[in-house]
Amino acid sequence: MKAWFTLAGGNLDARPWLPPTLWGLLIFLLTSIPNPPDPATLPVWSDKVIHVVLYGVFGALLARGTLRTTRTRLKAFAAAMFIVALVGAVDEWHQQFVPGRLADIEDWFADVSGGLAGAVLGVAWQRQELRS
Repeated sequence: MKAWFTLAGGNLDARPWLPPTLWGLLIFLLTSIPNPPDPATLPVWSDKVIHVVLYGVFGALLARGTLRTTRTRLKAFAAAMFIVALVGAVDEWHQQFVPGRLADIEDWFADVSGGLAGAVLGVAWQRQELRS
């Protein structure tokens, strides 16, 4: 069953957007959990690694989805990075309202860094699939 929507006079297949949408919702769900483990009990860098990994996957999924829609690597990469940066910023902002969490610019930098690596890999991965 195909999921087609009309957008600006054209057809848009919504299936490539399902994985990044679900992953983005998972990120918000995880960062909405109050009172995470005490960072003092974890290695100093572990928090940033978690951000890089979560947003790396998100960036890869976004790049794949946008590349299936635009078929242009630069547009796919730019769109993925814009969405990663925006979602990361909104996520950090919303964490200030969650008990035991803080909004942190360094976490946002880790989000964007992970998204960057993921978007590069996602574009390369999708491009390889399109060639096959």
